[in-house]
Amino acid sequence: MLGDMFKQLRVLLAIALIVASFGCGGGGTGPSTGEVTPPLGTLRADIDGSSRELVATAIRDITNDILTIGGEDAGFTVILALQAPAVVGTRSLPDPAVLGAYAGFETYEEAGWAAYGAYGSGTVTIKSLTSTAVSGTFSFTLLPYGTATGTKVISNGSFNAPLVRD
Repeated sequence: MLGDMFKQLRVLLAIALIVASFGCGGGGTGPSTGEVTPPLGTLRADIDGSSRELVATAIRDITNDILTIGGEDAGFTVILALQAPAVVGTRSLPDPAVLGAYAGFETYEEAGWAAYGAYGSGTVTIKSLTSTAVSGTFSFTLLPYGTATGTKVISNGSFNAPLVRD
């Protein structure tokens, strides 16, 4: 179940990154090539003690009240999905009052770790949310699913990402 949910969220992130790369507003042109620079943000975190910076974007689905923030790097994806009113503030996971609140980390080899329902724990703080961007912080202790083993600790996380759809 967690693997299927993560795959769906990863597809949404991929679509958002593709849409953003085709100049969904806010981009400029490169200095020498004239190529459009996509309006992408950053997601930074210490993952098991190693500092990483990922290309990030966010999707806000107002109809279903879901805010998905994702970052991708060579070899893995980090996704935060909050199915709750998208407002400034802190959310803890697991949160029995928020069905669908999810944080995950998956490698391209299909190993995954998550905080969802009774799995894992952590917090996401949305510091700023506008019709064009979202920023905040996060930290998690994620538990394995699929072929993964052990826990995955994500600390000192921050994100600043454009909203692809609002």
